[in-house]
Amino acid sequence: MEREPFYKRIFYEVVGGVVAYFIIAGLLVIIPQILAYAKVISFELATSFSIFVIGLAFIVYGLLKWYSAHQKRIDEMLNPYIFIKEEIVECEITKERGCVRKDTITIEALKNGVEEYRFSVRNTAAKGIRIYGLDGTKLTTTYDYKTDTGYKAEFNPLKKGDEHTITVGWKVEDLTHAPYLIRSYSNFKGFGQARITVMFPDYDIPETVYTHKYYSHTQKRIGQPKVIDLIKSNNHPDKAQAVWALGKGTPDKPDSQHSYKIEWEWKKK
Repeated sequence: MEREPFYKRIFYEVVGGVVAYFIIAGLLVIIPQILAYAKVISFELATSFSIFVIGLAFIVYGLLKWYSAHQKRIDEMLNPYIFIKEEIVECEITKERGCVRKDTITIEALKNGVEEYRFSVRNTAAKGIRIYGLDGTKLTTTYDYKTDTGYKAEFNPLKKGDEHTITVGWKVEDLTHAPYLIRSYSNFKGFGQARITVMFPDYDIPETVYTHKYYSHTQKRIGQPKVIDLIKSNNHPDKAQAVWALGKGTPDKPDSQHSYKIEWEWKKK
């Protein structure tokens, strides 16, 4: 379970929530008026203080709401070396291959070079995530149920009857080789969506770097490459994001018989 953000833990533990927040603010408005009626302070001072408290209360509340809504994006921007890929997949069990369960895993790849990755895996893993070096060498990983670790190998299908929703992420460090190319390959039954967030302060990221192609299980191409414009952060020009979907019926939303390839490339500044 994720921890509450720091401000929320302080807010709810010390103040007691939104209702208590406005009750306290209300008391800070009423108390000066009472003191003014008791002739301890002037009405002018009491009124000025009350107006100040009301304004400050709404400003602070608005800032807390804004931070809550943008917390993930802010946290991503504060860490300049995050590379996260999330894939949420609903799928059916087939005789031909296994499927992902409804669970979450995290794969962290610490990059020591273009062709070398070390993986740390938690909970489980799914068939279909493949990473390639510049020379085309296939680097993949699987989950070792005995040692609870990941290593360089093919993903294996899970047991028939298992049903997972999977979240995959990895962190890449030490991008010393350029140009740098990674290919991501997904071949899931069913539908879902995936999101990539890239933040590399030492690399130039063009406006359009992602292309994708659709293949059948026989690797016959059924769709033309399509360029996806990156969603760039105004506050962090080295961050780029692309979102794609897995679905049914069309190349933009392929059915379960179609594989999905995404390629991207960026060069060092």
